[in-house]
Amino acid sequence: MKSRLAPQLLVLLVAGSLAFSQEAKDNSSEKSVKPFVNKKYFKNYNPAGVDDCQRYRNQVMEALSLKPGMVVADVGAGGGFFVREFSPLVAPNGKVYAVDIVPSFIEYIKKQAADKGLTNIECVLGNDKSVCLPPESADIIFSSQTYHHFEYPKNMLASIRKALRPNGELVMVDHRKKDGITPPPDCRLGREEVIEEVTAAGFEKKAEYDTIPGMYFIRFGKKAEK
Repeated sequence: MKSRLAPQLLVLLVAGSLAFSQEAKDNSSEKSVKPFVNKKYFKNYNPAGVDDCQRYRNQVMEALSLKPGMVVADVGAGGGFFVREFSPLVAPNGKVYAVDIVPSFIEYIKKQAADKGLTNIECVLGNDKSVCLPPESADIIFSSQTYHHFEYPKNMLASIRKALRPNGELVMVDHRKKDGITPPPDCRLGREEVIEEVTAAGFEKKAEYDTIPGMYFIRFGKKAEK
């Protein structure tokens, strides 16, 4: 029996290795879609100044419906507003990952969490190509006004997908780009292009909420491996 299974197992391992290598190769060759888009945040930028998302707190909290024991990650956590909102909702056994690429933002969130006694927050310094989270570690990855800051979106989406559990979800809020609405100058894509880019990375659109003026608010599920 062992001798018959071994070649099959070897084929599967080789195929998986080749697929992983091809994916890594494809992602490593990705060119920046917006070089130095985040440069200003590394120059004495006030972390508290990036929390203008507070105005749609209620819409986000209602849509996410967080429960005790869940693990949620805020990618592009900024000043940590939603991180602090999520923390008590998933306590006592759940966790909140605060992910950002700016070291001063991470330190600010750590201090805020300590001052407020929020012990289930884990800060993670990501980079421009990865969220740097453990594989299959999160039920929900939330991203508010962050997707247009992804300099390497294919790499970032691949790392987000790996960090989500099998039934995990990516929930995104960002600026619309259409007539009558003026988004930040660094917004490169409209809603339709974002959906196309995210679904091409192994996600499927599950729900959309038309509750935040001037913003798209979309929930994506992680597609199962074929």
